[in-house]
Amino acid sequence: MKRIAAVFLFFVFITACGESVSVYASGNQASDLLEKVKLGREMLQAIPLNYVRGVTGYRRVKVRRRTYRQAPIYGVVSQEIAMVVLRDDTGELEIVRGLKTGDSFAVTTPGYQVTMNEENGVNTEFDTEQGRVVAVKQLLFNAFDKPGVTAAIYTPYCHRFVEPAVIQEGFQRLKDLDARARVKLNVFSRAFPSLPVTEVIDPELIQILIIIEHITPSEMQLKGVDYVVNKVLVTLALNGDDSYGYSRSSANAFGLAQFIRSSYNMIRANYASAGLIPDFIEGMRNVENAIMAMILLNDLNLASLNSLYGDSLTPEAKKRLLAAAYNGGLKAARALARREGLVGKVPTVINHTANSVGYGDAPSYATLADYNDVSRYIQQVSWSGRQSSARSGRKVKATRRSARTARLKGKKSSPTVARRERTRYKSRRAVYALPAETSVYVDKYELVRRYLASLETQNASMKIPQSGY
Repeated sequence: MKRIAAVFLFFVFITACGESVSVYASGNQASDLLEKVKLGREMLQAIPLNYVRGVTGYRRVKVRRRTYRQAPIYGVVSQEIAMVVLRDDTGELEIVRGLKTGDSFAVTTPGYQVTMNEENGVNTEFDTEQGRVVAVKQLLFNAFDKPGVTAAIYTPYCHRFVEPAVIQEGFQRLKDLDARARVKLNVFSRAFPSLPVTEVIDPELIQILIIIEHITPSEMQLKGVDYVVNKVLVTLALNGDDSYGYSRSSANAFGLAQFIRSSYNMIRANYASAGLIPDFIEGMRNVENAIMAMILLNDLNLASLNSLYGDSLTPEAKKRLLAAAYNGGLKAARALARREGLVGKVPTVINHTANSVGYGDAPSYATLADYNDVSRYIQQVSWSGRQSSARSGRKVKATRRSARTARLKGKKSSPTVARRERTRYKSRRAVYALPAETSVYVDKYELVRRYLASLETQNASMKIPQSGY
């Protein structure tokens, strides 16, 4: 009877705590997986790789008069790739080799079938029926604008890694990276000079910006926000401090923070005491340094927004404007504020003769139409001032030219030139519109914020133990 009662109580305990038991098992599986990833990277360190050279094309060569022949052009036709596969049947790690030619991949190790789903640099997704690819080594030619060949070891994203414990591990890794960067950042804010910059910029803002910088709008629209956010979080969990270290956009934005060189140099000049790495590429590849630069850029943008809008913005409105400024600059943030009807400070003419424009409180210009009227008036005054100074300059220069040049200068312009001048005048009067890319960027911010809030709730309820990878 006691044995039956004990079995019954154990069954009740397992039934009541079944969810927690399964969650902790998943957490242990995630820890084991990350340990396998670490071992796979170490296995690839000593593996040599080479480029395969061959005929890439032909060119026409003249032999003698009216006689030509086709001469071959030699170059790199494919490259060797080594990867480590975690087998599903045995749980062992095995090295698999192959050749990558353009958008195709051919396995040279017998007994394996590997498919390359989509070409995306070092983050190209490889899939195999025998298991999961935990590490890939390939050669990069002239990486980071430096001549030579770089051997890159990376763990690309794969849909087989998408598990709740791995996603939560990536979310925790994201928060840990932000916390580590804030420990090193000991400077005061430009927006609120009496406070440290780490207390001014919310960690949630930085975490969301990191995620949406690596999300494409088309992929999010096609597969959903949960898919694209999980993809970034899984990549962070698998690669740690190396995450997006080889990432480069079409606008030459590098690394986890997706900075361009001019923005990074501007931040270093404005926050010299922050101790940012002088070299741009190395600074972007260092995740802590990259996040420090992100925090400082948002603080600098926040100082400009405070001068424009003061205390009239809510904290969430400021975050949305900061997201727009991070993507498209302060012009985009002001355009977003106009679109959302935010009342702040608008340009007012201070001195007409000096042709200077400043900022002042204007509660009567609350609508976009009134704001456009003020902006057009400022542009008209500015344009007329430039025209008058240009005319006076031309009169002085005309006396030094020949009589023929002076007569040509006095002639009326052609209809084409006049139309061009009118178009240029209208473009100067136009109010800066919110770019479509920035509008989508801000929409992504809101969607990612809601999704991360749901992950935070799940993490608090599941209590998944984090690994120490």
